[in-house]
Amino acid sequence: MESVLDDVKAGLRNGYTWTLKWKFDLDDPADMELVYKSLGDRAMYVVATTHRTLKEWEGPKDFSVLIGANEGVGMWRDPDTGRVYVDNVVLFFGPKVSESWALGYAKRHGQKSIVKIDGPTRSYKFLDVTP
Repeated sequence: MESVLDDVKAGLRNGYTWTLKWKFDLDDPADMELVYKSLGDRAMYVVATTHRTLKEWEGPKDFSVLIGANEGVGMWRDPDTGRVYVDNVVLFFGPKVSESWALGYAKRHGQKSIVKIDGPTRSYKFLDVTP
């Protein structure tokens, strides 16, 4: 995971999601091909539950990170500021979880947006969380 984080810090990647079961860069066609294939006719919602900067991640650890099949770490670079974040993330899957439920979950965690990865259309997009 550290080498991927180094890539994000250096600007070689815009971001990366890391769980036990899912490891992908939205901008990497090979990664996303595997994600779309695994999703089949489902959608995946990637929701951060923290607002942790790289400085907080690299400092004394007064927080926990759960790495499970659908829980892990999302590393990303803010395109406007260049600031790097390393957040806890949870992956939810439709049709069991709806887009509106995932957005509500994100809102409860103070998030501005989530990522929806759509297996059937083989596409992804960022969804704004309505205040």
